[in-house]
Amino acid sequence: MSAKVAVDIDDSLYDFNSLAQEMMSKVAIERGDKIFQSGAYSTWNEWRTPSDLLDEEWQTIIDMCHRPHVIRSQTPFKNSVATLQKIFDMGNDIVYISNRSESAYNATYEWLVNHGFPMAKSLICTTGEKSQHIVDCQYIIDDRPKTLVEFVYNYNWKYDDVIGMRPRVGFGLFCEYNRALTDVPGIYLAPNWTLLEKYIEEKSDLLGRTPAGINSSN
Repeated sequence: MSAKVAVDIDDSLYDFNSLAQEMMSKVAIERGDKIFQSGAYSTWNEWRTPSDLLDEEWQTIIDMCHRPHVIRSQTPFKNSVATLQKIFDMGNDIVYISNRSESAYNATYEWLVNHGFPMAKSLICTTGEKSQHIVDCQYIIDDRPKTLVEFVYNYNWKYDDVIGMRPRVGFGLFCEYNRALTDVPGIYLAPNWTLLEKYIEEKSDLLGRTPAGINSSN
């Protein structure tokens, strides 16, 4: 049975964390601003770390990272394209979704196509919550703790007439700010896409294998 998969972009398909810190360094030099310098050198222990450090200026950094020429210059994580191609080839639908301005849509779409990502259902760029756009997805690949937990456990997201009784499952790349999720049932984090592919194979039916505990007839 095919499934629908939501796939995040920042820190899921390429290294947004390092990019943001690079932008903070540039601003720190241009302005002589020690707050931006502190942000550039800080370890992001929590998802909220950069916004706590920079307050409203964090949006400035996000916008800089999502300029068209910056998006087009990013390098995908190794094995991300190949893994998603395998998922797509098994008949699954993929929805790329990212918290970025709609003005970044064209550059983001071009980046995905130019790097060979399989373009299935759609690309969604939104500055709001992702939930309303992916209510019919059974799987998600994302790095944000809140998104992963709500996707798997918030029952307001579950529509039995769409996904039946099969549980939702979340996958993501391991980061300092999501390490608290490493032993949460239904959420699987890996340090790279090679190991993430292994988790996807073992914990989902996306690659043609029925995971333990799931009835393939559902």
